[in-house]
This record gives sequence, C-alpha cells and structure tokens, in this order.
Amino acid sequence: LKYDENCTIKHSQNQTPSLGTHTVDIEFESKLASAIGRSTWITNSHHHQTVKHVGKGLQVVARAKDGTVEALEDSSYPWLVACQFHPEMMSENDENAKRLFAAFVTAARENITK
Repeated sequence: LKYDENCTIKHSQNQTPSLGTHTVDIEFESKLASAIGRSTWITNSHHHQTVKHVGKGLQVVARAKDGTVEALEDSSYPWLVACQFHPEMMSENDENAKRLFAAFVTAARENITK
C-alpha cells in the first residue's frame, strides 16, 4: 500500500481468515448492498495492494473507512461484483458472505440462457 498515502488501516491482517476486522461502507444502490441487504459490512482484510486507477466501466461501490476501494461493479454486465476482501473465507460463519454467494448463484442461474 506504499502508493496510497491515505491508507490508515492495516489491510494485510494476520488473523483467522474468516474474522471480520474492519468496516466497509457500501453504496446503497449497488448490487453488493442489494445482495447482502445492508450498506455496511465488517469484512476480513488480506491484501497488500489497493486499487490505484479504477478500470474502464467499473464503479467503486464500497470503501473502507480510510477510503481504500473494497468493491467494484460493472453495470454493463448482468451481474459483476468484485471484492477486494475475501468473502469466500468468511462464508462458513458470516451471513453477509452467505447472502452474497446466494445472490451470485441466483444471478448465474437467471443469466445462463441469455
């Protein structure tokens, strides 16, 4: 995170992978917020890099309290949600992670024939 001078949270945690360690604020109108039914999530954090430049077509939909990008979406696809944190590591015990994966499976089923 050397190029991100605003980073004040340790995003490369050395704890149980499933443990949430910091709050992520999620845009209310995003697919991510719709999937989990809320606009905040206490997520895990296991990354040593952050988004410096948002790619073409992507919208930032979630940030950590220090401004670090934590989720992106692309509305030109039926359902594209990218997370900087690791919901797959949290899915055994975290209801938000379970809801996110359920939403992903539902979207895949709905769009498989399109």
